[in-house]
Amino acid sequence: MTYSRQSYLSLMFLYPIGSGALQGAPQPPSLPSASMSSQLPHGIREVALYPFTLNLWWIIGGALLLVVFCSFLYWLWKRTKKKTPARPQEDPIEVLYRQIKNFYPEEPFTHKEQLEYYFQLSMYFRKFIELTTQVSATDCTVGELVKPLRYKIPKLSGEADDIIKFLRRFDMIKFAEVPSHLEEARQSRRQVLQWVKKLRPQRLPNDHESQKERVPSLKT
Repeated sequence: MTYSRQSYLSLMFLYPIGSGALQGAPQPPSLPSASMSSQLPHGIREVALYPFTLNLWWIIGGALLLVVFCSFLYWLWKRTKKKTPARPQEDPIEVLYRQIKNFYPEEPFTHKEQLEYYFQLSMYFRKFIELTTQVSATDCTVGELVKPLRYKIPKLSGEADDIIKFLRRFDMIKFAEVPSHLEEARQSRRQVLQWVKKLRPQRLPNDHESQKERVPSLKT
């Protein structure tokens, strides 16, 4: 019989020699001495030690399991992650057109409301001119807009005098604090909206409609 050092120590721990509480308990066998080794059947020379060795296949298997586990977590994260599709950028001309179309004077139309309303309406109109033409209307005074309106903006050249008159009226209300009234504000908005519609680019039909126009009907 062969006993390793580990097995002997475990027996010593379970059955301590000389313990009064465990008297009569079986005692662990003592290791044979060197003089007795020749009398034993296999000739024990020394205590056999069994060192723990890490098998290479265990390392490879653990690494593969770790890779599979990390791949699963990454797949689960990609699946649960919400993808927000990029919204198509809207035409700034159309955005500004809707702002002008939905711009109304607030009631009661007090002096403060008059100043804010005509200032904003004038800026809307000037910005629309900039977006649809090559005229920097927001950086120009009313006097500096006379020539561009007459010679650089063909769609408004016939109404350049009326536009200048309107813009000067806006400045009188904004800076000279000339009083206005609600009906004049509504009429000013309608007039600006008519000019804006002339500058607004014509919307092209979509591909489906244009395709229908190009392909002749086969019905007889």
